[in-house]
Amino acid sequence: MKYLSSSTKRQGREERKRMNNYNWKERIADICKSFPESARCPVIGITGNFGDKGCELAVGYYKSVIRAGGIPIIIPPSDDKDVIINTLDKIDGLILSGGGDADPRYFGEEPSPLLHTISKERDLPEILTIQLAYHRQIPILGICRGIQMMVSVLGGSIHQDIGHIEGVLQHSQEQERDKTSHSVNLKKDSILYSLYNKEKIEVNSFHHQAVKEVGDKFRIIGTSSDGVI
Repeated sequence: MKYLSSSTKRQGREERKRMNNYNWKERIADICKSFPESARCPVIGITGNFGDKGCELAVGYYKSVIRAGGIPIIIPPSDDKDVIINTLDKIDGLILSGGGDADPRYFGEEPSPLLHTISKERDLPEILTIQLAYHRQIPILGICRGIQMMVSVLGGSIHQDIGHIEGVLQHSQEQERDKTSHSVNLKKDSILYSLYNKEKIEVNSFHHQAVKEVGDKFRIIGTSSDGVI
């Protein structure tokens, strides 16, 4: 008797999907074979960026959530309290995506000459979303602009531009996105260290702003060799 490995079976299923790409009725029939039709998965809201065509999001965000077993929901920028609160009441976690700079006047600073393009459509909606998510203790992951917004709203501050600071590494690399440009030192008593089991990891880097002060709601678990958080 011949047994197929799990990887071979998976390849076979993927091949059948490609062959029957237009046979949606067969897909529906397959889905409806069991009840409930799907197991409960965590719903992860992702704040949308704002561009020429309106709300948009790079594919890496939502595809990563799916690969991790979550259900991605894109949150368009809106400062309507009912929209924000009803959205937060239906998600299990929140990802703050990357994008343009925030207007520093929201956080008591005047714009630096080195400030890049601000994203006025996103600023107030994200500020309100972050604070209300914090009130509900929803887990939040900030990526790029996201971590800077989260820290700014919750009592910290950011450098409007780090390129002018003496001794700072190149944090806005010109290499491809899948190449690394510098290392980050991790604290051993952190979740990040437990995931990598390393005190130093190599990262890519595409930002000109960075966290300056974390305030009293965060602790620093990773810095590059130049001290940038």
